Amino acid sequence: MTCYLCNHPDFRIRKGAVRDDPSLQILECTNCSLVTLSSLQHIQTDHYEDSGMHGTDLPSIESWLSETECDDQRRFEMLKTILVNRKVLDFGCGAAGFLRKAQSLTAEVAGIEPE
Repeated sequence: MTCYLCNHPDFRIRKGAVRDDPSLQILECTNCSLVTLSSLQHIQTDHYEDSGMHGTDLPSIESWLSETECDDQRRFEMLKTILVNRKVLDFGCGAAGFLRKAQSLTAEVAGIEPE
């Protein structure tokens, strides 16, 4: 496996676990610091189109934030010591609850929600 950002072959294992698949490791490229998973094979090309996560209609931002508050806070507490003055990209950011919390500590935040 090589880093798909810088093509470097070396990674270090980061602490933590993948909520949906504990067999996956969280890796950090030793060259560019990109954080990725040990495998991306579990992601199907139509995952977001067919996820059914919110039915046919997306909820209001307020209800979505309320629904994810506990997980957003958990993620913020777990990462807050390494967020200071960093740039953060959250792929699959939902309603951006985590990014809203992280924004107070970071240099910059951005989020992408495929759904």
